[in-house]
Amino acid sequence: MGNTKLTKQYLIDEIKEELVAYFKRGIINPKSFFDIEDIRFSNLNDILKIHFILSDEVKCYVKNLEKNIRHMKNSTALESELFRGEVRGHIDWEKTIDYRLNHNYKDKAQFIGKTANKLISTKENRVLKAAIELISDITNIEIGMERFEKFDWFKDGEWLTDSITNLYKNNVYIQRIDKGHITDKMIEGVSKSRNKLYRESAILLKYYIKLMKRDAVELGKLFSTTFIDIEDEDRVFELYSIFKYLRDHFPRDKVKYNILDGNEECLAIIEYDDYRYEVYHDSTGRDDISFNIDKTEIEKSDNRFLKRKMSVLDGKSQIYNQLEQKNLSSSIWKGRPDLLIFKLLDGQIIEITIGEAKYTNNRSYMYRGLEELLEYMNYIKYKDCDISGDIKLKGILFVDDIDIIEKQFDNITIINRY
Repeated sequence: MGNTKLTKQYLIDEIKEELVAYFKRGIINPKSFFDIEDIRFSNLNDILKIHFILSDEVKCYVKNLEKNIRHMKNSTALESELFRGEVRGHIDWEKTIDYRLNHNYKDKAQFIGKTANKLISTKENRVLKAAIELISDITNIEIGMERFEKFDWFKDGEWLTDSITNLYKNNVYIQRIDKGHITDKMIEGVSKSRNKLYRESAILLKYYIKLMKRDAVELGKLFSTTFIDIEDEDRVFELYSIFKYLRDHFPRDKVKYNILDGNEECLAIIEYDDYRYEVYHDSTGRDDISFNIDKTEIEKSDNRFLKRKMSVLDGKSQIYNQLEQKNLSSSIWKGRPDLLIFKLLDGQIIEITIGEAKYTNNRSYMYRGLEELLEYMNYIKYKDCDISGDIKLKGILFVDDIDIIEKQFDNITIINRY
């Protein structure tokens, strides 16, 4: 047995720059620290938008919006208008007499009146609408934040999404405001308004613009207060092992990470030295790859052990069917590796790397991980067939700190603490 395992906090600190794209199970940790150096993601704008919605600035803004909206400014001006017979508002006799002299003096039914005209599309109101529309578009259209409502880190998500959506779509005053073009000068001017609602709307837009321009200071503050801390230590070690491995084997500017939200196609894409690499975490990877063994593959075997195995499986299936009134899966083994890297040349897979991570310094647990890795390497199928000799297979076992004499065994590598 080796030394004490690396702590979860150490693991997270080592890879948290990559973890800003993590949006699976976890909790917000507002006490992190980020010194932004080089952010490399294929969809950084989407990542920034999600963290923007999680920020205290947005939460406080939406929370006070309905109360503050009642103080929305409606400028009023008097506008001259020609009436015949019936007059609404005040009669402007001077303009009325001038009009009659120039048109038809005998027509006593013509009047020039002054009516109040509500000017709702002021620059302040347009900035207000732009801020509300920004949050609404991100939550409902651009990102679809509702899919995160099941996670603890977005526990206020349903309230926030519903509040901003109802206000944007159903508030009659907001609907009447013309969008128009919002300039930086306009936002700057409104940010100095005495009205808190307008001032905060402009400040929120300025903050968003800074984020989209990759302002390092603002990015550091944002990620520090909205960082999602993964609770599962084993999951942290898996990602730590993968990110460290990619850092060591590829130039950092070639690795383009995707958002990790459970719907991602893959963890990362790497274009390097005429090859394309597709990296997957906790996944079976591509559609033409499977890690599944069905009963039909052994049911006709003459091997005595496999015949007995089939007898066990059939007996279990029969009892399960009687008790549950449904059929049991015919799969006798299936898996999902911690790491899959497909190396492609001209669209064809030429090499597959399979990785298994065990957050341990216990030798027995290491050998359990080794067995799982060997299962993945022997049971993997490509287009429902065994891997051919045209595709090279490599295996990696990641462990924490275990003293071992050798680390390389044919096509299997054991990697312990970096």
